[in-house]
Amino acid sequence: MDFEFVWACRRIEFLVAAVEWPHAVQRVTQRFRQGEPGCMTVLEFKSSIVCESIPPAFSSPEARSLWYAKKGEWEKSHEIAQSITTPVGSWIHAMLHLMEGDIKNARYWFMQAGKPVVQPSQIDALWDEIVAHVLK
Repeated sequence: MDFEFVWACRRIEFLVAAVEWPHAVQRVTQRFRQGEPGCMTVLEFKSSIVCESIPPAFSSPEARSLWYAKKGEWEKSHEIAQSITTPVGSWIHAMLHLMEGDIKNARYWFMQAGKPVVQPSQIDALWDEIVAHVLK
């Protein structure tokens, strides 16, 4: 296949995706805000962080805490996580203390959650794992 042809096709695909993406995000966010369970993937949830100024309205406290954590609003995320009295809340709390570099406190919360302790270098993968669990 001709290289220029392949490049042109990829460019067209990219342009179509760039035009369609905001509309797709808007549709998914609308469904998410209406409370449709399981309607968002981790990738769609991440895109809402970039495209929205507040978390989806229907979202659980767990999802809101994770949303603010990824948005860089640690204090707000931590405040929400402290009010979640479940193992998932403890798991999120552990991740937040790992993010701030408080390894000792993070270990405590990982134990409370019944989850293995992870390293600070694994925070992004941990966030994805917790979001996938919360969104299912």
